[in-house]
Amino acid sequence: MKIRNGFVSNSSSSSFIIGVKKGNMNKTNLMKIFKIEKDSVLYSFAESLVEFIVNDVSAYTMEEYLHDMCYDSIEALLEDDEGIMIKKIIDKGYTLYRGSASNDCGEASGALCEMDINYEDDNIIFYKMGGF
Repeated sequence: MKIRNGFVSNSSSSSFIIGVKKGNMNKTNLMKIFKIEKDSVLYSFAESLVEFIVNDVSAYTMEEYLHDMCYDSIEALLEDDEGIMIKKIIDKGYTLYRGSASNDCGEASGALCEMDINYEDDNIIFYKMGGF
């Protein structure tokens, strides 16, 4: 039998990419993802998720993304769903953003980490990647 010694964490994290038409990263576009009416009790929670996303994301060019994520080439990136979605974002002429969430960072980040969100319309693409 093996026994693990040391620190064990129950935290989880995930990352997400967003493509926005004409670089229009704003709360209005992001609130569409959650499809929650203003009079809903969940509206303020959705706003806190959106606020977290807006404050957490960084814009990337394809070259910057390949470098920061340690891909040798665009072909290597295209071997998984993340890469296919990034290529779609770039091909549409959208601005590419990347962010991450952790359930250690508070309510909004933790909720985003646990949610399975993938969304696309004519102005925005939101793709949440797996985490750990």
